[in-house]
Amino acid sequence: WESINGGVGEGRVLTIAFIGEDMLVGGNFLEAGGVAAKNLARWDTRSWTAMGEFNGEVTSIASIGEFLFVGGEFTSVSGIAANRIASYQLGIWYPLRNGLSGRVNSLMSIGACLYLGGAFTHTIPKMEGGKDV
Repeated sequence: WESINGGVGEGRVLTIAFIGEDMLVGGNFLEAGGVAAKNLARWDTRSWTAMGEFNGEVTSIASIGEFLFVGGEFTSVSGIAANRIASYQLGIWYPLRNGLSGRVNSLMSIGACLYLGGAFTHTIPKMEGGKDV
């Protein structure tokens, strides 16, 4: 095994996902390949890039179309309140409603549906076309 361009240094990777040719790694770390990256980083086959600043572990990554979803044990990303789950589109992070009450351990997308696993007691209401169902 070898690290990719220095890897994440001190810390640990808890999840890996491939979006196109890019590899995203999430976990509990402060840098990737010498670049400051707090808990989520992207490797684009040439270099590492930070993907926001999470105040806690990133444990899961999934995508649906142009949306990226990240779950874990965080309550904010890049200064935006996001309780344990957030979405990313066109360079901007968004919270998913009020988030979740506990840690997200896994995310999986099938078609246009996002499935969550973890230690939470309530979920986000089902949405279609930006409205509650």
